[in-house]
Amino acid sequence: AEESTALDARLERIFQQIPSMKEVQVSEAEGVVHLQGKVTSAEVADKAVALAEKQDGVVWVRNDLSVPLGVENRLQPAIDKIGDIGSTVLAYLPLLGIALVVFLVFRWLGRWIAERQWWTKRLKLSSLGLVLARRVIRLVGLIVGLLLALEILDATAIVGAILGIAGVAGIALGFAFRNIVENYLAGIMLSARNPFEMGDFIEVAGQTGKVARLTSRDTVLISPDGNHIRLPNSFIISQELVNYSRNPQRRFEVRVGAEPNTDLRAALAIGLDALNGLDGVLAEPAPKGIVEALGDSTVGIVFYAWLDQRNNDLLKLRGEATVRVKEAFDEHQVAMPEPTYRIINVDTSVDIDNSPPSPPKKVQSQVSDVSRDDSLDKTLEEEINSKDEENLL
Repeated sequence: AEESTALDARLERIFQQIPSMKEVQVSEAEGVVHLQGKVTSAEVADKAVALAEKQDGVVWVRNDLSVPLGVENRLQPAIDKIGDIGSTVLAYLPLLGIALVVFLVFRWLGRWIAERQWWTKRLKLSSLGLVLARRVIRLVGLIVGLLLALEILDATAIVGAILGIAGVAGIALGFAFRNIVENYLAGIMLSARNPFEMGDFIEVAGQTGKVARLTSRDTVLISPDGNHIRLPNSFIISQELVNYSRNPQRRFEVRVGAEPNTDLRAALAIGLDALNGLDGVLAEPAPKGIVEALGDSTVGIVFYAWLDQRNNDLLKLRGEATVRVKEAFDEHQVAMPEPTYRIINVDTSVDIDNSPPSPPKKVQSQVSDVSRDDSLDKTLEEEINSKDEENLL
């Protein structure tokens, strides 16, 4: 009897210390504990049973606890919890203010350092590298401010969770956006190496055009047809790149053929004389001609000459040079090979006219325009001045 009374008293004292179990009534006989009364929820009832079962000498717990179904009783636990949260927030307000100030100060500090000029001049970064460095500095300031703010609030567990999530997220994003990262890093290298500038005429893997802009993802070219070509930066940096505009002087060639019985030295002299008198052909380096190959019915001759791309257009000048060489050959009767056919004449009664064909009528040579072609300049200028995306050149 004394042990039963002591067990009843102990359980009642325990329940009195718990606000949600103050109305629990306890009775015990032969190790069987009988719980009666009202509790706020079924969860509280289960906890009361668990507490009773943990006591020494308890064989069985009979649960007759009731849960009121009234609206007020249902809402009271939530109201109490909201009140506790409000009290906690009020107690943390000074710390929250300090943490917010620290976060804002470091955020401002990162932006302030990123906009300074002195460190960018010392590092001598490219435009794309400068953009990346400024973004990293702003991000570092933001992260440091956030971590210090969480540390002030004694939220070290949150700090660890954030760092862990950031690490996992970084690995996942690295695999998911591998191509984007490759293009971004390739853009940094292109901006640092500077293999081309705006307006340069380049060729990459068979794609030719004038450079309009370099972005963090791709390079935009304006093709000779006026089309926009976007090449990924990672593709450009891994392919052979030819910049035709880096050297203003450019060589072009004129290929002609002559009959095998032609005086080749005289033909070379005639062609070179025609090129030397052509406006736009540079005197230094001087034009030159070579005999390229001997064929069954023709001799291949190639003439090389140079032009200044800043003043003359390659296609125009090469076309005019071809015309001049042809006219010079015709004037000096340097015969060019014609297709040779073997004809078997079976009917000998047919008269065949073996007279040579009449020479072509001479046309007075006109002065041709070989000036620089600016047909793409308007399209190129519109693309360069477009504000749709950044230009790192």
